[in-house]
Amino acid sequence: MAENQSTDAASPLPSWGAEVRTRLGNIQYYGSDPHDDSFVVDRPMFVVNLCYDETDIAVNSDRTFRMRTPRDCIVIVPVGSEVREISYGKSEAVLLDIAPEHYSRLLESCAGSENMPLRFQYETVDPEVGNLARTFRTMMLSNNNDAGLVESVVCDLQQAIVARTYNRKFAIENDRSRISPAVVKRVHEFMDAHLDRLVSIETLASLANLSTYHFARAYKNTTGQSPYRANLERRLKHARHLLADPTLTLVDVALRTGFSSQSHLTSAFGHELGLTPGQYRRFNS
Repeated sequence: MAENQSTDAASPLPSWGAEVRTRLGNIQYYGSDPHDDSFVVDRPMFVVNLCYDETDIAVNSDRTFRMRTPRDCIVIVPVGSEVREISYGKSEAVLLDIAPEHYSRLLESCAGSENMPLRFQYETVDPEVGNLARTFRTMMLSNNNDAGLVESVVCDLQQAIVARTYNRKFAIENDRSRISPAVVKRVHEFMDAHLDRLVSIETLASLANLSTYHFARAYKNTTGQSPYRANLERRLKHARHLLADPTLTLVDVALRTGFSSQSHLTSAFGHELGLTPGQYRRFNS
């Protein structure tokens, strides 16, 4: 055990790596070198370790203890916690917070957890959560800036962490809820009317009069794919149609199908079809 002196003025949470800000909350991948940091947590903080780690840590105390966390371990630090962390080796983890309004919805969806406060803990190991965290790490290391895909992974990761934290199954998983054919038609018609942009899951959920998390699960239960995937497939289908027009540049096609740049379109096209938009145009001209 090691002791540390109390810090009079702890600093905000440090930034150790690549961070993405989404409507659902912020998510950060970091591979950090040895460090000695003090900070205050201004939102509930969830950390998913991607490798075994040993850290001396103090939470709301002037005394540290040795925290040993295996791969796929979930570390939870409640809001308002004053933390000192002393790391002696390299660490690799995904760190995320959850926007307050989305956290409230998660608790509502997670049966029986509404009135269960968070506590500092590091006893839970979950390979499913670890796999989702590694998916995000791969996206960061490959510079994948697809906002819709990032949001989809963040949503799944947040839901898995909260369900595992409270050792509950989401009600939506228990009853295998679905949405009606009329609602599916309404959602798809909206997607098809807005092929020039990525439609947010919040917008689609509002069409079904459901929370974001209930809608995402119910839509997948009904159609077999995520709302993000359905929207992406429609936009790429529209891109293939536009590529038949030789007067349109690849930049034009990208912007008319909701991609931020030609390279973004090329990346999505290659991942789905195994060739670039230019190759597709040549093969189908």
